Amino acid sequence: MAPRAPATEPAWRDAALVLCAHGIRGGPGVAAEHAATLARRALFAEVHACAHKGEPGLLEVLARIEAPVVYLAPLLMAEGFTLRAMLTRLQTFGRRRPDLRLYRPVGCHPRLADLLAATARTAARQQGWRLRDTALLITGHGTTRHAQAGATARRHAAAIAASGAFAEVATAFLDESPTIPEAVPRLRAPRRVAVGLLVDRGEHGEEDIPRLLAAAGGSAVYTGPIGGDPAIADLVLDQLRAAELRALAG
Repeated sequence: MAPRAPATEPAWRDAALVLCAHGIRGGPGVAAEHAATLARRALFAEVHACAHKGEPGLLEVLARIEAPVVYLAPLLMAEGFTLRAMLTRLQTFGRRRPDLRLYRPVGCHPRLADLLAATARTAARQQGWRLRDTALLITGHGTTRHAQAGATARRHAAAIAASGAFAEVATAFLDESPTIPEAVPRLRAPRRVAVGLLVDRGEHGEEDIPRLLAAAGGSAVYTGPIGGDPAIADLVLDQLRAAELRALAG
């Protein structure tokens, strides 16, 4: 997993960090939990959470920030439709704040594959299943409205499959193909662990995916959305740190 940040990061002390999620039940959901965790580490002058759809909204939070530099970290699992909509909302505001730095969604971090695999291994171990008899199904939202919506899930699946730890690794989506009813029957392994490539435990993460897995039949365990894992906060920091190092090298 991503290393824990050192006690101080000089480049961040006068900056604000904003975690922006899609939003759930009118609020930022787990983004608020991760923001609180990062605020306690005192690495930034300010840490905020906001919701693309909900309160506080992205532009509302940005307008009240006093720090001279703002790091905006999308708490999203793909570079898809929601990120595009977020960027559209930022266009006008960004011209007023040239010190606004936008980073890739945390779901694009390559080490998220390690977290997905570790979560699946733990679930299989708790069931007493051998990994060589267990399939890992990465379940995401996906959408036909953006070509890259499912690309992140497929990249993580390929990285995990290359390790050879599981009998097979596949992807399934709610709003694009292969859907869960399409993907599950294709799995050959007798045991299946599904990990949600989702941020929050909303309707999709708590109801839709378990229902679709149950209807598809077979022996399956669903671990829930990965976005609530405490390690996500470390991945956010690692993403920012890596981007800054690339900028310095360039």
